[in-house]
Amino acid sequence: MRLEVLRLNQGKSKNPILSNYNSIKKKVNGESQNIQNNNNGNINGNHNNGLNNSRIHDESSVQIQNDDKDLELKTNNREAKTILVEPDYRLFLYRHWNLFDSLVYSNYTVSSLNSWKEPGRKEIQKLLAFIGIPLEESKQRFLFMKNEFKQLFKDKILEVSKKFEMKDLIYQSFVYQFDQKTQFSASDYVYCLSALLEYPFNIHALEENYINEVEETTTLIEEEKNDIYMEQTSLNKDLKYDNYWVCYEFLALKNSKLLKIAIEQAIKFQIALVNNGTSLIDKKSIIPSRNFRYSVIRSDISDEIKYFQHPLSLEKLALFVMDTYHTSKSLKSSTKLKPFILAIANTLADKFIVVGVLGSARSYEERNQFSIRFRMAGDKVGAKLIMNNFDDSIVEIPKNEFDSFLEELCAEDV
Repeated sequence: MRLEVLRLNQGKSKNPILSNYNSIKKKVNGESQNIQNNNNGNINGNHNNGLNNSRIHDESSVQIQNDDKDLELKTNNREAKTILVEPDYRLFLYRHWNLFDSLVYSNYTVSSLNSWKEPGRKEIQKLLAFIGIPLEESKQRFLFMKNEFKQLFKDKILEVSKKFEMKDLIYQSFVYQFDQKTQFSASDYVYCLSALLEYPFNIHALEENYINEVEETTTLIEEEKNDIYMEQTSLNKDLKYDNYWVCYEFLALKNSKLLKIAIEQAIKFQIALVNNGTSLIDKKSIIPSRNFRYSVIRSDISDEIKYFQHPLSLEKLALFVMDTYHTSKSLKSSTKLKPFILAIANTLADKFIVVGVLGSARSYEERNQFSIRFRMAGDKVGAKLIMNNFDDSIVEIPKNEFDSFLEELCAEDV
C-alpha cells in the first residue's frame, strides 16, 4: 500500500495554513508505522492506495471551492496561535458582538440598507429570516449562538446578500486563532487598535474602571462631569504618548483585560459614529456650498461627542457622513459628489477642530487641497490656525475666530 505524505522543506518559510504540520507529522508517522506492522513491510501494494489520504487532508488542509470567486473557503484547522485564510464580512466586530447589532451599525449596511431607520431594520430582520436565523438568536452574543445557526449564516449569507444588493459584503481576509473559542480578523485588529489609539482619555483609567464607573453614574451633575473631564484631559496632556504604548502592548494579543477594553471601546465608538453621523443627515445639518458641503457640531454636551475630539476620529465621522450621504437609498440618486468639511466644538479647550475630506469624490490625480484653503481663509481673517497632525487638512482654531474663518472659507468658494 502506498501512503502519500506531504513533505515540507524546513529551509523555506512555512505556510500559515500548515502551521500545525509538526503535530500532523507525528500522527502520520504513527499511522505509517502501524501500516508497516500490519502489512509486514508491504508498503508498495496497490490494493489500499490512498487509505489515509482523506483523513490527513481533513485534519490539516483547507478546501477551497472555486464556484464563486474562491470565497467559500472551509477549514477544520483551528489550532491556537495560527493564521488562517478565510472569507470575512463587512460587519463590524460581529465575532465579538451580536449579529443583529453588527448588521445595524456597520458602515456597509448603513449605506446599503439604511439600517439606522426603521424600514432598514426590518430589511435586516428579513435578511435573517431568509438565512433561517431566529431574531432572538441573532441578538445573542455571536460566541454563544448555536453552532447550527453560525454554520447556516456562513453557508447562506453569500446567496442571501445578493438579494439585498450587497454584492461586496464578503471579501477574502486573514483570521488569527487566538484560542479555541476566540478569533480576530484583520479588520477586528484594526478597529480595536484605532479605538485605543484615538480614545480621548487615558486608557489606564479604563483599566482601573474609573471612566466606566463615571459613565454608569447618572446622578452626577454637569459641573461634576466637567471636573472629571478636565481631570482626564489634564492626565492626557501629562501622558500624551501613553495610549500609543498601550496599543503597542495590544499588538501582542496577550493581555486579555486589554482585549476586552479594546473591543468594548471599538463598539461604543462605532455606535457613536453611526448615531451622530446619521443624525447630521436626518436633521439636514449638511449645508451645500459651490464646491463642497459642510456641517458644524456646535454642542459637545453629548457623551458620544467625546469620541470625536480626536482628529482622526473626526475624520472618520466626516468620511462616514459623506459616503452615507452619497450612497444612502433614502437620498436622491442624483446627489452630486462633493468634498466635505466637518467642524466640532471643544468647549473646555475653547476651540474648534476642522477636517476636510475628499472621500469618494477624490479622482485618481486629485489631492486634498483643503490645507491650502484653510491657510488662505485663516490668513485673510487673521485667525490662528494650529496644525498638529500628520494630515494638514485637519486644523484647530480658537472658538472666537471660527465663525469668521468659516464665512471666509465659504466666500472663497463662491
